Amino acid sequence: MFLFSGCGYKNHKKLIKNQLVPYSKMNDQVQLLVHPLNVQESKQELGRNALKKGYQPIKIVIENNADSYLILHPWYIGLPIAQPKKVAKALHRNNFLITTAAIGVGIIGLEWCSPLAVFLFGAIPLTFLIGWNNAKITENVLQDSINRGVETIIIPPHGHIKRSIFVSEADFKPDFMLTLFDTKDNRAIRFEVSLRKPKDILNVQSDPFSPFNSLPCVGLEQTDVFNTMKKNPFKESTTFPLAAPALF
Repeated sequence: MFLFSGCGYKNHKKLIKNQLVPYSKMNDQVQLLVHPLNVQESKQELGRNALKKGYQPIKIVIENNADSYLILHPWYIGLPIAQPKKVAKALHRNNFLITTAAIGVGIIGLEWCSPLAVFLFGAIPLTFLIGWNNAKITENVLQDSINRGVETIIIPPHGHIKRSIFVSEADFKPDFMLTLFDTKDNRAIRFEVSLRKPKDILNVQSDPFSPFNSLPCVGLEQTDVFNTMKKNPFKESTTFPLAAPALF
């Protein structure tokens, strides 16, 4: 069983080493919080370390304080969003390999080392335990996840949403644009999101070729904002499978 515990880690050290910070900004009576989960938060929220498997989990909280409806479509988020079901499958433990290994160790125990025989008798309960754990991981990943190209999210006046996205290591970038569509004024509300540490933002701003040369610095205290918003009693938004205006 220990042979498989490190699989997938060697190719995904980059995400784990990223020291990202939350982004928070108010724009036209709309409060946006983008919170990238770290290793500990990923284990707590999902049941597995998604970063180790090559995916960056990101929580998105939008609070609409205006009197108009807002539309958020997955393609309004300037990151390639991974399919939640694919992410969940990547986080699953390999039931067949682990159970086979346990049976193999148990058989060896019956022949040469009796204490190891317990693995043989524990193989069936282990199979059910891993299956239950994988089902729970799938539930955690799919809950509130945004599926790219499938849904349009409607944020009602004075309502809010709490959703999640997953971005693969190959596609992840700490600077991206997030756009909302104001249906009352028929206009776009854009946020230039940066998940970099403040000193990294200053380095980007000093680069004349950077597309984000006017990003605001973000403080570490916004992690507390995320924890507070998780308990926010505001009215939730409604999700509709309908087409949204094309902004790009």
